[in-house]
Amino acid sequence: MTIAELKRLNFLRLCQEHGIGEKDGAKLGTILNASKQHGGQLLKGKSGLGEDTIHKLCVAWGIDSNEFIRPLETKQPSTPVSSPELTPLTLFRDLIAAQQRTIEQLSKRIDEQNDALRQLRADMTEDKKLLTAGAEDLLRLRNVLDEINSRMLDAAQKGDVKYLEPRTGTLG
Repeated sequence: MTIAELKRLNFLRLCQEHGIGEKDGAKLGTILNASKQHGGQLLKGKSGLGEDTIHKLCVAWGIDSNEFIRPLETKQPSTPVSSPELTPLTLFRDLIAAQQRTIEQLSKRIDEQNDALRQLRADMTEDKKLLTAGAEDLLRLRNVLDEINSRMLDAAQKGDVKYLEPRTGTLG
């Protein structure tokens, strides 16, 4: 039996203990502050029990989250049950393995995010170089326009077009 199956069976047991039948999706949805459809999907097993859902149920019912993973009690077993899947040690190992998988997945996502961040920084550095070069070009253009404006003013004030001719070395 997997952890998810154990959680599901304990969820159904706890629902029964708290007066929630298989057709009480609306009631469960109200407890979870969710839709009646979501409550119904949980009861039918079409939706998994996430950490938020378990937390909300624990608060509403005043129980510990371990209730969802405790080994099921069998009624009058005909033969001794020696299922290693239901021992606390096995459950603990399964939980640790699940946590390790989660940590590995999160670590992988962090590495991917770090790679993306490095790429963004490299792109920003390149963009900064382009902006600096563009600013330098704009400054040179402003100087040329200032020079042209100055010559036009000189020509207008003196009434002589020779002032509009380029001066040596001033225009790039």
